[in-house]
Amino acid sequence: MGKAYYRRTMSALKRSDSGSEFDYVLIDTPAISRAMTPPCLGAVTDGLVLVLKAKQLAAEKRTGAMHDLRAAKVRVLGARF
Repeated sequence: MGKAYYRRTMSALKRSDSGSEFDYVLIDTPAISRAMTPPCLGAVTDGLVLVLKAKQLAAEKRTGAMHDLRAAKVRVLGARF
């Protein structure tokens, strides 16, 4: 699944004529290190909250995750450790 799929899905959820009235849509994705889903999905959403296991994830991997998200032009709303 790529950006086009996610863009269509998010567009359908945001449309007022879809019969849905969502203020927020939360999407749980696989770990960023295991899939490209978060950057692809983050690029077509209003933002992403990064949840990390700080004690179990090396600092360079945390930094790498942020770099990958920024490279994909994802708006990071916050991080939770």
